[in-house]
Amino acid sequence: RLDTVLFRSARLGAWCVVVLVVAALVSCAKVPIVGGKPQISLKLTSTTVANSCGKGTGNSLYFRVLQVTDATALGSLTLAQLWDKEDKVLGPALVARSEDVIDAASSREIKIERDPKAKTIVVVGNFCKTEGTCWRVIRPVSAGTSFKLQVDASCLSEARR
Repeated sequence: RLDTVLFRSARLGAWCVVVLVVAALVSCAKVPIVGGKPQISLKLTSTTVANSCGKGTGNSLYFRVLQVTDATALGSLTLAQLWDKEDKVLGPALVARSEDVIDAASSREIKIERDPKAKTIVVVGNFCKTEGTCWRVIRPVSAGTSFKLQVDASCLSEARR
């Protein structure tokens, strides 16, 4: 009888160790285990005269991806009224911001974690010379949003798929 009790106790102890190890591994895993956080995938392609400042050769373009709950505050703002003043201009509607750069005559793809509160994505190009409001692209967002933009001399535009 003592052997049976000891054997059962040892088996129960082994199961407890297995359960604890599995629980520890699961809790240390990156959450969520299945899927992942929604992302925004943005592919930019720039022409040879991208951000050319009215000259014949292109320059690098700094751009920002703003995630907002409401884009109406952008209205008819100019680039100078928004750039480096996003927090003040957009206030609590701005939920996330990231910045990157693209060189002339190049292409790149960036992935950004999507803020669940964001309803709209605004891509803003810091052009040295702009035309109208084409220095920005405003687009509604949904989980897994993916879009392509082209950068030319003074504008951002959605590229055909």
